[in-house]
Amino acid sequence: DIPVAIPDDEILVERLSLDAVARTQEWIHIVDLTHRRGDLFTLQLHPERIPELGDALRATLAEARRRRPAVFVASLDRIAAWWWRRSRFVLHVTRIGSGRHRVRLDADPDATLLVRGAPVGGAPWYGADVVSPRRDLELSTAKMPVVAISRRTPDGVRRFLREEGFPYEISDDAAAYGAHVDVPAGIWSEREVLDAVERAPGPLVRISRWPNAARSALAVTGDIDALTLTDFVLRSWETREQRSNGRHAIIIGAGPYGLAAAARLRERGAYVRQFGAPMSFWERHMPKGMWLRSLWGASHIGGPGSALTLDEYERARGVPITRPVPLTEFVAYGHAFRERASLEIDPRSVDSVEADDGRGFRVVLDDGETVTAARVVVAAGIASFAYRPSEFDALPIELASHSSDHTDLGRFASKRVVVVGGGQSAFESAVLLSEIGAEVELVMRAPQIHWVGRATRRGWLGRVFFHRTDVGPALVSHLVARPRLLRRLPRRTQQEVMRRSLRAGASLWLRPRSDRVRVTTGRQVREAVRSNGHLTLGLDDATTREVDHVMLATGYRVDVRRYRFLTPELVAGVRTVDGYPLLDEGLQSSVPGLYFLGAPAALSFGPVVRFVSGTEFAADALARHVTGARDVNVRHVASEPLSGHGRAERRSV
Repeated sequence: DIPVAIPDDEILVERLSLDAVARTQEWIHIVDLTHRRGDLFTLQLHPERIPELGDALRATLAEARRRRPAVFVASLDRIAAWWWRRSRFVLHVTRIGSGRHRVRLDADPDATLLVRGAPVGGAPWYGADVVSPRRDLELSTAKMPVVAISRRTPDGVRRFLREEGFPYEISDDAAAYGAHVDVPAGIWSEREVLDAVERAPGPLVRISRWPNAARSALAVTGDIDALTLTDFVLRSWETREQRSNGRHAIIIGAGPYGLAAAARLRERGAYVRQFGAPMSFWERHMPKGMWLRSLWGASHIGGPGSALTLDEYERARGVPITRPVPLTEFVAYGHAFRERASLEIDPRSVDSVEADDGRGFRVVLDDGETVTAARVVVAAGIASFAYRPSEFDALPIELASHSSDHTDLGRFASKRVVVVGGGQSAFESAVLLSEIGAEVELVMRAPQIHWVGRATRRGWLGRVFFHRTDVGPALVSHLVARPRLLRRLPRRTQQEVMRRSLRAGASLWLRPRSDRVRVTTGRQVREAVRSNGHLTLGLDDATTREVDHVMLATGYRVDVRRYRFLTPELVAGVRTVDGYPLLDEGLQSSVPGLYFLGAPAALSFGPVVRFVSGTEFAADALARHVTGARDVNVRHVASEPLSGHGRAERRSV
């Protein structure tokens, strides 16, 4: 909380009629209380009371400056700026061996790393804590030097501890950690949670609340209407950002692109509000048991320099992750990235986005609340773009479904299923169906199977052939990894690169698992007719199939008009080609302040932005544009769609 002197200056003089000594004692008493708690004391002093309370103020400030550890005496503006900077600091704690942990603080120079219960050779600070003389160190401790939070503890406790600078892990193994918090659902007290952590013997590391190893803070103000420190910081900073109409952005979506964008924007000082369930597409629209097609090095959210790489996540888990990366592990990694980057994501969905009379955008949430922002970043993924061929329009989802409609394929055990498609999603769905006992046939239009991954990615030869983003065939991969260069090449070159990079195919590691899948190449389904609760499929070679279900792994066709939350009036102002928005260098559309990330950016920047490895480029380009506040400058990319965009495209992972 923000403690305000009670009695304040008005009460001291008018109601209590305290003498000068008593007034001074009252304020110094609050200095003592806030110093013990490590809190902020906001001393309210109206200008007209300075003649009567000036001596008490001088004595209070002098007492504050004598305290050790120090009291951070500053204006509320400086305190708000400090907490905003502090919200971007990251304290990394990773297991590097039995009883060995690496601790690394990524923060501004005035941040302080505190350590308890482990020898670091630092100066004593307060209580059992010492100030670490280094920001990158190794601790030899039997316990993990972070807070363990039980699985039943509410999310609000996690957010609170993150705000307080404590790294944590979700675990019920209290004995393995320096501190443990177990709070049942319901009402809980921040002070009780903090006291429980403070009483723990450790080992424990944390970021100090205040700059330059200060224990508490003191600010003098004429008035304040914020209730808590976090509330004050957000109000203060949001007001500034909205006034400047610059770095305030709303992000719609919390998949890899939304997470990477939010983390990078915050690193650059932007005020971000983000809406949507984290990793929802990966959790709700992909079958269990799937693996990522992208290689390990191409699956870091935000790139290898991000807040949390796959390598760091694997080390933190203490258990190796298999290659290829299982879907469940990647989803867990996405959630861990969110925690490491300290992203506050509102799980509510967005109902509508509309222009707000030249002042930015009005965003209406699913519960009716309206928020405004100068910029809106659409990182809503590809779920809205799922493509169903017209032959199946009249069929219910019970008989004909898209591959993205499923998370559990168990209901198809012992069923006859035809999978339509020739890409990764089609082959992997067919393999998973066969492995649960379904009778599966894969029908694909291409004359032969295209297996991906035969060329080596290892050693110096692999680096010569393929960029680490690993999108596109040998050598072409290096061009795809440079989207700004690609967009400046002739249109025919762009089309050829797109065609070769997005050619439908399946990972080579699926081949040994596909023995029980019947594959029919060079054929298309021309007709699908219901028959006694089943389907009769007619192919273009006049043969038929009697099946229980047809699964359409027919990809996605980008058309931003299919984002239902974009009002028709707003989307009408977006220049598009074949459904793709034309974007400038910062991924901004022809509507100033409206940005698109992920697959919708592929026409402007090539195929890399359809994959996780493209999050690095997209987040960087967006953050530079937003924080640089450049004007819209939409380059004419093409008058025709790039080759392959007229058809459904393969799933991008």
